[in-house]
Amino acid sequence: MAGPDPLSPLVLDVRRLPRRAGSMSTVTRSAPAPADLGVAMARVPEGSPVDLDLRLESVLEGVLVTGTADVTVSAECSRCLDPFDWHEEFDLTELYRYPATDARGAIVAEPEERSEEHTSELQSHHDRMPSSA
Repeated sequence: MAGPDPLSPLVLDVRRLPRRAGSMSTVTRSAPAPADLGVAMARVPEGSPVDLDLRLESVLEGVLVTGTADVTVSAECSRCLDPFDWHEEFDLTELYRYPATDARGAIVAEPEERSEEHTSELQSHHDRMPSSA
């Protein structure tokens, strides 16, 4: 799976944010809405402004982003199919985790979570083992 487009105005460059817990910066910008921002009956029109007022804070686990996004939503009534628009302000809180690193700071692969199938296989194997009496 490809990562986010680094040139997108909705992607924030946090390289200048110190990796020291408590360091903070603010971002205020307006970016054009992407084509897929919405659901079947309501969406933010592609290219309409997404006004962002964000706070980026270094925490131990990564970068905590909080703030608001102001958008205009266009929808269609599901009963009469009449179009209508409204302004919406969303509160945002998202933690972007730093990748796992070793003692030297090199990125390491995080262990995969065990699937339910694997867990049930282990349980099945355990149930077949003879018990010690």
